[in-house]
Amino acid sequence: MVIGTAIATSIGREIDAAKLDAGARRRLRRCLPVVRDAIATWQDVGGGFAAPGLMIMATTPSAAVVVHCDSWGEKVDDVDRGVALHALSESIEDDEPSMLIAALTAALGPTGRAIAEREAADIAEAGQQPLLTVRVSPQDGATAAVVLAITVALPPAGGPSRMLH
Repeated sequence: MVIGTAIATSIGREIDAAKLDAGARRRLRRCLPVVRDAIATWQDVGGGFAAPGLMIMATTPSAAVVVHCDSWGEKVDDVDRGVALHALSESIEDDEPSMLIAALTAALGPTGRAIAEREAADIAEAGQQPLLTVRVSPQDGATAAVVLAITVALPPAGGPSRMLH
């Protein structure tokens, strides 16, 4: 639970620092307990972060998915961002890792993916494991969503990864 709490605290600071309105901040903060629980549950069953590629933990206020993939999705840069955000939220709620990767790839776009890759490279260079954390909070009564994605540093894994999909 210590790592989950540290990640949730770090994400909370990022939410506070983000250029968002108060309602968006409030909706994103609803994801923080889910972040803590997801990391604790995943670690309890032996999850580790030693595999190469993208390590992603995506949460909504009521669900979480921890996934690993070799690369970003393909041929999704033309997808409408609103559709991508809706699909991202649904993929987390429905525990659909493949759809999550495609929707996240489209939602971040080339610029967001480049930022995530740069953050991950910096973290790995420092000897830690990068984890892309994504919080998605649907707008009440609408299909629009607020999304905040940051890469956090985790201590290196003691052994090979065990992934839950």
